[in-house]
Amino acid sequence: MYGLIFGVQVRFGDMKITKQMIKEKFTDLLSEKITFEEASVWASEIMFKDEHDEIEFEPNEDISKLFSGITYLLGVNLEISPNKYLHTLEDVQIKFDQLFD
Repeated sequence: MYGLIFGVQVRFGDMKITKQMIKEKFTDLLSEKITFEEASVWASEIMFKDEHDEIEFEPNEDISKLFSGITYLLGVNLEISPNKYLHTLEDVQIKFDQLFD
C-alpha cells in the first residue's frame, strides 16, 4: 500500500495476520481477558485493513479458515437484548474447536 508523507510517496508494510494471532484472540476472549466488544473491534479493524489491501494472511493456504475466524469475531458482540449476547462463551469455544482442531 502506498501513501504520502510530506508529499513523498512511500510504501507501507502490509500487516500479516497469522493463525496464531487469531487463535490468541479467541483464547483471550474465552479466558475473559478481553470483552466481546474488544474482540469485535479488533476484527473490525482487520476487516477494514483487508478491504484496503493492507492485510496478508499467513499461511495463505488457510485463508478461508482465518477469514472465517475474523468474521465470527466481528459479530461476536451481537446482542439479542440489552446485555444479552447472541453468542455465549460456549459458542465461542465450539467455533474455536471447529477452526483450530
